[in-house]
Amino acid sequence: MGRAERDVTPTTPKVRPIFAADRQLHPVDPHNNGNGSDAPGGVIAAEPASPAADLSAAARTGPGVVLETKLHAPAARPEWVQRAELIARLAGANAKLVLAAAPAGFGKTTLVAQWQLSPAESRPFAWMSLDPGDNDPGRLWWHVAHALQRACPQFSADNVLALVRGQPADFAETLLPLLINELAKLTEPVVLVLDDYHVISEPD
Repeated sequence: MGRAERDVTPTTPKVRPIFAADRQLHPVDPHNNGNGSDAPGGVIAAEPASPAADLSAAARTGPGVVLETKLHAPAARPEWVQRAELIARLAGANAKLVLAAAPAGFGKTTLVAQWQLSPAESRPFAWMSLDPGDNDPGRLWWHVAHALQRACPQFSADNVLALVRGQPADFAETLLPLLINELAKLTEPVVLVLDDYHVISEPD
């Protein structure tokens, strides 16, 4: 995955399309807004990955219960600073992976929530707020599948959830191809938001 620069302005998070290492995830040239890929959607990560503290056994929650608070974007507030230019860039972006990078407290989550609410944006959003417990791959992908199903009712999560319940030894080799195939069946793009991605250090 390409590196995101962190030379941000004092008050505005910097939003840059970046490349994904796996071509199956449909990375595109950020300047090619006319890309004809039939990729199912985009991904937003609130911050680049960085090492997280080791998790206790109690923190590594297995699949089974959906934590509702993880699947909802922040509600709009009247005191939010409007970032019309950045929101317009996001709403018009055809990149398949976008990174909003800035120091803590600079409004990355707020920016993406405003993007979701913008009249200029018509794509459905699947939102997931990450925490250190999501370094458990089963917990992470369990909630991702539920978030996608809620955003796109036509997304069939049953096979994905069944596989997660089985706790496969290699999620990258077993679950990701299945998830990608299900996304490819969608008739419209979907934006998957992974907020606070910097807490994820588990390579799977």
